[in-house]
Amino acid sequence: MSARSVLLVDEDHVILTVDSMTRNLVVLDTIHYRVHIGEMFQVDKVSLAVANNASSEILIRVPSNGSAHMAFTIRAGGDTRLQLFEGPTVTGDGVSIPTVNRNRFSSKVTGILAFHTPTVADDGVPLSSILSAGGTGGNSAGGDASSFSEWVLKSDTDYLMKGTNVAGTAQNIGLEVYWYQIGASAP
Repeated sequence: MSARSVLLVDEDHVILTVDSMTRNLVVLDTIHYRVHIGEMFQVDKVSLAVANNASSEILIRVPSNGSAHMAFTIRAGGDTRLQLFEGPTVTGDGVSIPTVNRNRFSSKVTGILAFHTPTVADDGVPLSSILSAGGTGGNSAGGDASSFSEWVLKSDTDYLMKGTNVAGTAQNIGLEVYWYQIGASAP
């Protein structure tokens, strides 16, 4: 360690460092840090030509021994309502979506499962409803919306993310769910 650097270490992790050139404290936001340590995961689904008032959905299943800090984004060709529900009644999981670790060097995996096109008997408890303003009818130009901040999901609970086309004409909808899971496991 040179006389121009400061390093604070806890066990085997560097928790504070000062850049020797600029003498500025080096910081990462939580999400960026979770990517670095291999604890940030993602699933997404693109649905083409979703009819007016129809939906594209992702079911998130949090295991009994897990939790997640989750955020989401929607991108659509026209006005689309994005909703998050807790505890939906599902009669069919749908198609499994492979989970991707956003740190491609990491072998850590998540216990959270994701599915698209589930068979849903009841949406569950509404938690959030936002509008992705993208226009209606022939004036649709597209838009996107994201959750303002993360949600901390309960263990042993299902969540449903639902993007409903309200643009008046068929539109493409892209859903993205990303989360970090503290203590994700390595195989």
